[in-house]
Amino acid sequence: MPAFDINSTGESVGKVFADKIKGKTVIVTGVSPGGFGADTARALALYGAKVILAGRSLSKIQATADAIHKEIPGADLKELVLDLSSQNAVRQAAEEVLKYSGPIDVVITNAGVMGTPYEKTVDGLELQFASNHVGHFLFVNLIMPKLLESSAPRVVLASSVGHYWGPVRFDDYGFEDGKTYDKWLAYGQSKTAVILHGVELAERYKGKLVVFSVHPGGAVTNLSSSMTKEDYEKFSDFYNLDGTPKGRLGS
Repeated sequence: MPAFDINSTGESVGKVFADKIKGKTVIVTGVSPGGFGADTARALALYGAKVILAGRSLSKIQATADAIHKEIPGADLKELVLDLSSQNAVRQAAEEVLKYSGPIDVVITNAGVMGTPYEKTVDGLELQFASNHVGHFLFVNLIMPKLLESSAPRVVLASSVGHYWGPVRFDDYGFEDGKTYDKWLAYGQSKTAVILHGVELAERYKGKLVVFSVHPGGAVTNLSSSMTKEDYEKFSDFYNLDGTPKGRLGS
């Protein structure tokens, strides 16, 4: 087995595991062009997976699908509109997945937002907590029957080293209805929640489901669209020069 490092690409890793990727059905959330999700979907399609492109915007899903088809004409792609900020929309998407023929082998929960101004969803939840955790939590659990149809189901939850910035505020995850909102504590909370979701999934479905919670690394993508110059400067408070986290926010 070759060693992978910072120079490894999704394509190079996919080549090593091509025999395990071919024929699998994989849902990737958050597939806007230029992001981690789009490139993940591309690499999976390149090695023969059937990829379900899930995202909030149909036009962005189609743009990614068009780009993949241009490079890989025979790519097996399916589009799924999934708005993680709305629990009703998540339920509708899950109902659609449950109607698919055949199992879902892998779900990769890549979608998310980062460092956004305070905003409530239609369900009254803080946006980052709702989109990064609650939406995926609901979606994965609703489509569990399709995952358990697979002979070797996998759930890959995209967390972040941002979990260092804040625990789940169980007594006040809404930041006093926005009055004490700190966007980086909120981001950290959402990513800690993702990890806890993974731990519980692994425990509940032990022997039936393999769960990973991962930090995907850093890159300039549209995830940082809400960040200001001051935000980038503030990141030096969180990370050492080699990219390792210094610790929780304020520690």
